[in-house]
Amino acid sequence: MCIDAVREFERRGVAGVADTEFYGIYRALDVIKTCMDQPGCEAKVRGVASGLRFCLEHSVDDDNDMGLSSSGNAAMVCAGMFGRDEGGSQFSFTQEHVDDL
Repeated sequence: MCIDAVREFERRGVAGVADTEFYGIYRALDVIKTCMDQPGCEAKVRGVASGLRFCLEHSVDDDNDMGLSSSGNAAMVCAGMFGRDEGGSQFSFTQEHVDDL
């Protein structure tokens, strides 16, 4: 379900970011981050790479001033899954992504 949430977030595009429920996408990415090392999960997470890239580039921020953002969780997932790829990764991280981490 969490992988599907990332796909749907990307499918809705930039226009859908503004009305995306923060905790929905934040928690989906949090669950992926927590479970991505489980057997059979790597292929699923890698299969949604474009959705994760969309999450990195289009953050939904917490409106309670807690400093939480969906892009911070996306950056953790991407770094954990793709950060050690030899020969370059599909992802590049900006200073803003690093700061979110």
